[in-house]
Amino acid sequence: MMSKSNCIYIPDEYQRYDPDLFVIPKHYRDSIDYVLIPHGLLLNRIERLAQMIIEDYGGQSVTLLCVLKGGFRFCQDIMATVERLNTSAEKTVQMNIDFIRAKSYSNNQQGEIQLSTHGPALDLLNKNVLVVEDCIDSGRTMKLLLAKLSDEKPKSLKTICLVLKRNKKNTTGYRPDYLGFDIPDTWITGYGGFDYNEYFRISITLLF
Repeated sequence: MMSKSNCIYIPDEYQRYDPDLFVIPKHYRDSIDYVLIPHGLLLNRIERLAQMIIEDYGGQSVTLLCVLKGGFRFCQDIMATVERLNTSAEKTVQMNIDFIRAKSYSNNQQGEIQLSTHGPALDLLNKNVLVVEDCIDSGRTMKLLLAKLSDEKPKSLKTICLVLKRNKKNTTGYRPDYLGFDIPDTWITGYGGFDYNEYFRISITLLF
């Protein structure tokens, strides 16, 4: 494991951990082959991302635009961590939240992309917008979403993502502005955001 481009880079040959070394609900155990990122490392990286947001946006207001459903848990944790760190920050960040839905998976194959807003029409004019997503795979969904959001003329438009897969289909080389982990192209579950037909979305599995 190493740092690469301001994220934690996990090589293809990186050590996988035996699930028996961790506490995993029995009804999920048979579906998990190995643990790639232990929960403690996950939480520490989220805290560092929150610190970076405060460093970059201190004294300003930011609208977190959460991509449902996958980004919800990550968005919650980022928002809660920023609010906690605000208590000791020299310049705090005021955070608001809105939602957009992006669907691009069915079983273990990528399907068509569908984008829709959640609730009233988005008002992003002259706002600092930070799009929150759990995982970037091919990058197609995010590129379409950013193109649509740019039409709303925000003051700034950036992205934060927990994991980026090294997917050969990502021919544009797209990378988010804030990134937790750069990982091999493998199917991942856990943490309440990554799913297999939404089976794992309802879980509170603390690692993946």
